[in-house]
Amino acid sequence: MVIDIDLDKIWIIHEQMDEKKIESAMKNAFTIPDDLDIIAIDFFGNDKITTGQTQIVFYKKGYSNHASIIIKNSSQEIKSLIIEPFLYSVKIIDNTL
Repeated sequence: MVIDIDLDKIWIIHEQMDEKKIESAMKNAFTIPDDLDIIAIDFFGNDKITTGQTQIVFYKKGYSNHASIIIKNSSQEIKSLIIEPFLYSVKIIDNTL
């Protein structure tokens, strides 16, 4: 899953995609609603990514990167969407930066 923090867009790619399919995925990306902003992506144990593009990798065997997608809504409430490496659900927590 590719996340563009600056453009508030998300799209899915995988290792078998050629350049043309990747470009198509980018072109058809999901746009985050106007009342939400992606603040950062936090890969636990590493720096927070606050600008540009980054990827959260999901593997065939069902696990993923350990990451938090930090979002802010129009009421200035901040939430973290926690992606756990071995769980199939996302935990949502309220927080402040």
